[in-house]
Amino acid sequence: MAKHIFWEAEPLVVEAQTADWTIPAIVRERMVRDAEQAVYFVPEGEGFRPVSWRDFGTAVAEIGAGLKALGFGRGERAAIMGEPTLEWVECDFGALVPGGTTVGIYQISSWQEVAHVIADARPLVFFGQKRSHLECGLRAAKPLGPVRLFVQMEGETDGLEPPDADARIITLSELRRIGAAALAADPALFGAMVDEGQGTDVARIIFTSGTTGRPKGVMYTHKAWLLVGEQWVMRFPPIRRRPHVHVAFLSTAHVSSAMVTEIVPLVSKLQPHFAPEKIELVDVFRRARPEVLGMTPRFYQKIAVQLALKQQEGSTLDRLAHRLAMSIGRRVVDDYWRGVPSARWRVALLDLARRTLFRRLRATVGLDRVARAQTGSAMMPMDVAAMWAIWGMDIREAYGLSEAACAVCYQQRPFPKPGTIGRLMDNMPDSDLRLAEDGEILFKSPMVFSGYWEQPEATAKALQDGWFHTGDIAERTPDGDLRLVGRKNDAISTAGGKTINPAEIENAMKLSPFISEAVVFGQGEKYLVALVEIERDSTARWARDAGLSASTYAELAAAPQVEKLIAAEVASANEGFGRVLQVKQFRIIPQPLDSVADALTSAKKVKRRVVRDAFHDLVEGMYDRTEEAILATPAGRR
Repeated sequence: MAKHIFWEAEPLVVEAQTADWTIPAIVRERMVRDAEQAVYFVPEGEGFRPVSWRDFGTAVAEIGAGLKALGFGRGERAAIMGEPTLEWVECDFGALVPGGTTVGIYQISSWQEVAHVIADARPLVFFGQKRSHLECGLRAAKPLGPVRLFVQMEGETDGLEPPDADARIITLSELRRIGAAALAADPALFGAMVDEGQGTDVARIIFTSGTTGRPKGVMYTHKAWLLVGEQWVMRFPPIRRRPHVHVAFLSTAHVSSAMVTEIVPLVSKLQPHFAPEKIELVDVFRRARPEVLGMTPRFYQKIAVQLALKQQEGSTLDRLAHRLAMSIGRRVVDDYWRGVPSARWRVALLDLARRTLFRRLRATVGLDRVARAQTGSAMMPMDVAAMWAIWGMDIREAYGLSEAACAVCYQQRPFPKPGTIGRLMDNMPDSDLRLAEDGEILFKSPMVFSGYWEQPEATAKALQDGWFHTGDIAERTPDGDLRLVGRKNDAISTAGGKTINPAEIENAMKLSPFISEAVVFGQGEKYLVALVEIERDSTARWARDAGLSASTYAELAAAPQVEKLIAAEVASANEGFGRVLQVKQFRIIPQPLDSVADALTSAKKVKRRVVRDAFHDLVEGMYDRTEEAILATPAGRR
């Protein structure tokens, strides 16, 4: 056991300080040292109820003891499916107590996707938050057989039948009662189980999104998991010193959400507030008033549209004040991003507006107290980033992967301009980053995954001489930051022999506030084409201002005026590329991608091949096949 409480150490820790710690060991320590301090907040009425370290630790101990009493032990796996809730975290950490490993499953997964996880990970226990989740697990596990215990976290299990005579279905309350009885019979049981754990034990298996093939199980040890939590604290040290509010609303099956919601609170004073069901996200923010915020660009964009519309409300004087402040703010932010000084009076007026006018504006959506905001997974549109910067929210982009839950790179300059992923943090222990000859990002750190579950060949390919080969291509900017170019596996070879990374072009198109998603095609073709998903909210706002009656996605996608709008946006994006890299034709898809079967992964990443198949006729219609038709006739005759 380490000789000090590393999460209270300053300066921040190095690798050796987490070597002897496990997640259950920290829970045990903090449920004694910080017994009455709140670690989580759960919905109650119109607000939130605090959950103390003592109560949280008691639940973890009872679940762990209950699982052990029912035959779950070291090296076994437990799958967890459901929304981000307190019970998820309790079951996750509880399964680690007797030496188990947990496997997260997205709450929206189909039973076929769940079956893949069960077949691959072979869990002995399946936790389902609701009856629907448990039924999904029962259906997926029935022909496979490894699951012996099904636990429903909420509600009763009346009428549910186990898949065979050897399996059992119980509620989480029953599991805790079994564990409480075991702990009462042997008060030293919890401590003994915790002491058997080691930092090198595998704590979590996270399945990749599946954009490049079948999902793979990414393994994280306790030590790596905790180091990643420490690295998160390095980005915002104040959460070590005092409690900060965070809203947990993204799936804890995802690596970044699991990190912030589950691991960071272990090594800091971050206090996640679990979002209540069936409540708009903005309403949750109003109730919780977060100080630490993490969302994908899409969420920032949707809320920015709401605030922009709100700026057009109120009295004539209010609207005039907002218009003037936004004009000044736009000039200051543009100057800042170009690296040129802005007039002092403009800077002073923007600072005043941020502390008064814009603070009140952000308060309408509950975001007036945000001290640190982060984004990732996609590029932030330039106009959206500019809006938030003007309003005073400093949004930093972080780059990571399932295999590197830490931020491999992070934007370290305040109010950064979109387009880069920052750089490696200077104080990351025993970590290094370099670009291969082809531009692939290579990363070495004790925080990366330990391998793919039962896939030694894939592990050997990804981890070479201690370096993790990310598969992402990047280039360095003049100031030393990295700019993502695309994925190695996504490269397009055109008919002219040009190798192109479509992500670079797609990201440029998605800088438009009217384009939510862009998918570029051109493999073996003479030129590039793209399918475009419009951003409904901002496009609807534009349409309303233009006097159009269209408001639904389908109506907007079919409107000729919207097509002209997107054509101008595509032309603007094309200006940044040479002729070969320009998109020659585009089509607006008639429905959003989240309504197309299997077009998006659980992490909302686009499956390029599925999208092409779904809109095959649209893609083919953008290519002139005259030459092919001539060559297909005898002797080239028409």
